[in-house]
Amino acid sequence: MEYVYLLEHTHIYSEGEESTKTIGIYKSEAEALKVVEKLKGVSGFEKYPQGFNIDKCKLGQSFWQEGYAGE
Repeated sequence: MEYVYLLEHTHIYSEGEESTKTIGIYKSEAEALKVVEKLKGVSGFEKYPQGFNIDKCKLGQSFWQEGYAGE
């Protein structure tokens, strides 16, 4: 089984809206963690260091297959 590590950052605004940015996809969790440490000091990310998320994903796996509600 081959896996990759998806790194994203989500910021939730006071109005309840959220913004998620895909940072990158990495071969190992260690690589993704190095990027997190680097970005924690970058403008915009430094105020919200808790917003980083790393997901382990199996290559070739589909995630959203149900379509959209209300359409």
